[in-house]
Amino acid sequence: VPPEAAGERLDRFLARHVGSRGAAERAVEAGVLVDGRSRPKSYRLEGGELLALTAIVEEALVGPTSAPPRIAWEDEHVLVIDKPAGLVVHHGAGHRSGTLVDLLAGTIAGGEADRPGIVQGVSSVLAGRGVNVASLESRLAYAPESGTPMFILEAALQIPSALALADLRRELATACDQENWDFTLEGG
Repeated sequence: VPPEAAGERLDRFLARHVGSRGAAERAVEAGVLVDGRSRPKSYRLEGGELLALTAIVEEALVGPTSAPPRIAWEDEHVLVIDKPAGLVVHHGAGHRSGTLVDLLAGTIAGGEADRPGIVQGVSSVLAGRGVNVASLESRLAYAPESGTPMFILEAALQIPSALALADLRRELATACDQENWDFTLEGG
């Protein structure tokens, strides 16, 4: 257990590593050992412990894995999809593949198949702070030296007067650091 997990509940820590909270609970029920001792799911980790758990074979996640759903209409700003009932949109607990995001990866949002969810990740931080996105543009560019493709997202934001720009900048920096994205927030 890494030191930064100190204070975290055992079941929440396990969920990130076994795929879902349900799988984590089943692992605890099967007898996860923390430094050789059985612990309840609510046990608070200290960091540095050694975990031992019985392998649990999860049922395969069933989901569409072939072609993307039919695109009913699109222009340079909007994409309308005929999404089949039951198709999960984003990755989440219990859904690591077969989502709409997976099926559309590489066909929209700059075509960067291995990094879906950049717009969703940034917009969820903004929405959580009451920030309105007045305009948004994205494009694919290439790094000058390496030629590495880069997804560029530019947005004009309407920030509530009660929200300090420094607080928003700090929250965006945290989210972007977790995903290894670079960002700049300009304005006064």
